[in-house]
Amino acid sequence: IVVRSGYFIIKMISTLFILSPRGDTILNRTYRSGCGTGPAAPPSEDGAPAADVILAAHERSYAEEFFRRVRFWGQVAGGGDSSGGADGSEEKKEEGASGQHRHDVSDDDPPTDAEIVSDPRFGLSDPYSNTAVDVSRSGAAGDGGVGDDDEEVGETAVVHGAKTDAPPVFLLPDGLSYIHVKRNGLYFVASTPSNVSPTATIELLSKVARVAKDYCGTLSEESIRRNFVLLYELIDEMVDYGYPQITRTEDLKGFIYNDPIMVNPAPGSGAGGAVSSMVNPKTASANAVNKPIISGVTVDGKKQSSSSQKNEIFVDILERLNVLFTANGYVLNSSIDGCIQMKSYLAGKPELRLALNEDLVVGKGTGAYGAVVLDDCNFNDCCNLADFDSQRTLSFYPPDGEFSLINYRLTSEFRPPFRIFPSVEETAHDKLEVSVLVRAEMPDNNYGANVIVEVPLPRCTSVASCHVSGVGTAEYVASERKVLWSIKKFSGQTEHSLKISVTSSTRLNSQIRKEVGPISMNFEVPMFNVSNLQVRYLRLAHQIPGYSPYRWVRYVTQSSSYVCRV
Repeated sequence: IVVRSGYFIIKMISTLFILSPRGDTILNRTYRSGCGTGPAAPPSEDGAPAADVILAAHERSYAEEFFRRVRFWGQVAGGGDSSGGADGSEEKKEEGASGQHRHDVSDDDPPTDAEIVSDPRFGLSDPYSNTAVDVSRSGAAGDGGVGDDDEEVGETAVVHGAKTDAPPVFLLPDGLSYIHVKRNGLYFVASTPSNVSPTATIELLSKVARVAKDYCGTLSEESIRRNFVLLYELIDEMVDYGYPQITRTEDLKGFIYNDPIMVNPAPGSGAGGAVSSMVNPKTASANAVNKPIISGVTVDGKKQSSSSQKNEIFVDILERLNVLFTANGYVLNSSIDGCIQMKSYLAGKPELRLALNEDLVVGKGTGAYGAVVLDDCNFNDCCNLADFDSQRTLSFYPPDGEFSLINYRLTSEFRPPFRIFPSVEETAHDKLEVSVLVRAEMPDNNYGANVIVEVPLPRCTSVASCHVSGVGTAEYVASERKVLWSIKKFSGQTEHSLKISVTSSTRLNSQIRKEVGPISMNFEVPMFNVSNLQVRYLRLAHQIPGYSPYRWVRYVTQSSSYVCRV
């Protein structure tokens, strides 16, 4: 990697494309054709093309093959390995002197997807095999201390075709390396035949996703489809001949001439300004931030003038919690990954001043009782930290678009918003009763939104019935052997419980009981943060007559890894 003028210069990528959650290709930009033919191989004795050439003929469907691998990552390898056996396979293979299997290409038709998957070159014997990667990932998770049986369960789940997450980088039979990131259900993918830096390519794809959100207002399939001309223009300026060029939102403004088409919010979402003003003139809807940084056109063709746009800036204090509980509800390990994220729509880029807690301490073991102690933090390049040590204020010129002003981490003890108390009782030789009690320990004026509690059950479960005491609905997902308990709104200072009656197909033993759990929880708590980091004020560093911007501040706490052992 070469660093030049603050940008990463990486080796060339051959293709960049965006896929929808269903696998449809929304955008596709090819920078080099003829890639992915794999290693050169001579034709067979009868003059037929080699197997690698036949695989190259499938280059036109690389997006479909990529999506199939990502969507069914753990199942493709398992199914392919079982279908490639010696007895039921119609495909004939021969082993050469090098020990590598080749297809018998006596037919003119190219191999099907099933034949490609069943080829042992891309199965368990291949170092880039899906199964091999999944087993290693499961083993790494097992070493993390969640349980002694995690590695065995992971291997068995992969072998039996359980669904697992695909890694961000993997190799396909066409000889190309595929690197991808997933944002709001959309896949941003780059392929390359070269030995590029994966981290630099992932950063490039993340920049593409962020720039698309800045210019379209919101990152969704509908917004990208409506603004595909604008997106092609952006990608052509960001990547030239497969090499990254300009990736900053504000630097791209001078090269973009298409207007974005703004996607109207869903009815009843409360995104309109009139609705939010009726509720409280000092609050704004959460969808108010989803607008492009340049003046656009509505879906009915009306041009939005730049003078009608408000001078406003949105500030989000986001905290993601990583908590591990024991079965008794005690915290074994906890940490907070937080950031102060902003999106500016201010004309003229005035200098702003942001003030945080006066008792804020950076560094372990140096704060007084009740102070906000951060283990470490880093700041955006636009920050001026001259007064940060003395007054806990920083000044900056906000760049266009969405950016992170501060990233911080906290590992000291804090009070988690939810506590989980599980119990497992054997009621018969083939019956288990699993009870889960969840208590909200946040203030009663806060609540958890879109709470989902996931309870894994043993693989030998034949029947499971759920009973909820409180709010929410629970259902048993037989294909994944787990119970999902969904609560739309979990009020603070309340508790709710779930009872699951499990019937096993075999006689229970200690090993089967260990397969219950660990219980995981996903949630979001608006207008609440655990670290008590607060924004005291956000204002102009120098007063400008007649310039009074709107400043919106929001606190959000989310679960990153919220797990309880059973």
